[in-house]
Amino acid sequence: MNVIIEDCGTIPYGQAHDRQMALVELLHRDEERDGTCLILEHPAVFTLGRNGSASHVGVEQSYRQERGIELVRVERGGEVTNHGPGQIVCY
Repeated sequence: MNVIIEDCGTIPYGQAHDRQMALVELLHRDEERDGTCLILEHPAVFTLGRNGSASHVGVEQSYRQERGIELVRVERGGEVTNHGPGQIVCY
């Protein structure tokens, strides 16, 4: 098996999440398909896992809104994760 590397540049969290879900669907349909690694950066975003709440973020909603920082609830476990410009992420 090979791994396909996709350099996605800087993309919003929701767009990267949609791409991940599409890749999972492709793998379910074709188990022989090569894996894919997404390399990217996100604009500032906090994600909340199943055990997270906005109170765990540590900054006020007004602070996030003034700076355009998204807060996204996701299906993963855990609490809060922060991503931002300059942080390289691999999914």
